[in-house]
Amino acid sequence: LYVHRKKKVVQLAQPFFLALIVFGAMVDTTSIIFMSRDNRTSSKEELDASCVAWPWLLSLGQMLTTATLVAKMFRVKVVTGATKVIKTARSNMVRKTKVRAKDVSGFIVLGLLLDIIVLAVWYGTDPFRWSFAVTSRDFQDLILQARGECSSEGDNAWAYPLVIVILHLALLVYGNVLAFQTRAFHFISDSKLVAISLFNSIQLLILATVIIGLSGNNVSISYLIRVCYAFLNNFGVIALVVVPKLYPCVVGKGDETRLS
Repeated sequence: LYVHRKKKVVQLAQPFFLALIVFGAMVDTTSIIFMSRDNRTSSKEELDASCVAWPWLLSLGQMLTTATLVAKMFRVKVVTGATKVIKTARSNMVRKTKVRAKDVSGFIVLGLLLDIIVLAVWYGTDPFRWSFAVTSRDFQDLILQARGECSSEGDNAWAYPLVIVILHLALLVYGNVLAFQTRAFHFISDSKLVAISLFNSIQLLILATVIIGLSGNNVSISYLIRVCYAFLNNFGVIALVVVPKLYPCVVGKGDETRLS
């Protein structure tokens, strides 16, 4: 992205926003590392820290990625809604609807701030801690099976992740609405690919939440679903939003792209 930042196709999509999307995906995907630690390789203190780290990384990374896409489309909607579209003057239209960082920074900061507030309250009142429980013993009282997982001790521990899920889901739905409303300006906002990306994120979020809820005490299934969700969600965003901008640059056609 940095190497091809001056290519026409990247300039049209705006490198700053593409960089935010990539950075958010990196933060989100990093949570997999902390989800994957257990007591065979880490101490209790390290595991407690990992239990706190991965919800923050997963939540804030996804919020940064999603809020960036939604914020840009929101700005495009505002500008195009107040500007007369003339088919023969698309270049002028693109110039007028260029989204600057300061135009949408408040939108992104607000999304991150809401996540931080919920996560901070969660951490301050009933944070995740590593727990280890024996689930099965034989007739000689030898351990046959045990379960290690991140969990909270409070009765309302489910409320915090539920609030985060609802917040993210609402933003994703709003993003799809904006993509539909700006579909006529897809040459500016990439609303077609963005809509597919956001809808994919909605499906993954709902599916992951339901399966984790039904997995009960099966920590292996819960872990697998969380890892798949983090990876597939970010892979989808990068593949649908970022790669289509960089591929023409890689094959030497970054300056040949035409608005359509």
